[in-house]
Amino acid sequence: MYNSDSAELFIYDIAVRPEFQRKGVGKRLMLAAQAFCTQNGIKQMFVDANEADTHALDFYSSLGGRAEKVVQFTFLTGGEH
Repeated sequence: MYNSDSAELFIYDIAVRPEFQRKGVGKRLMLAAQAFCTQNGIKQMFVDANEADTHALDFYSSLGGRAEKVVQFTFLTGGEH
């Protein structure tokens, strides 16, 4: 990070196949990522969730995540407009 001497972990997405959802797989993945951070001195972990994805918002909130307002910029490449 440009504004910090400490490392941070950014998770782009957590996805669990439908047949394995609601069985604790996503929670175990997130807890493993948090344990990795703790073991490696990483003080913050981030994961994006689209505002329309209420299931993801509820899931991350249930794990103690705190929502923050950010602006994310998307750039289309490869001739897409």
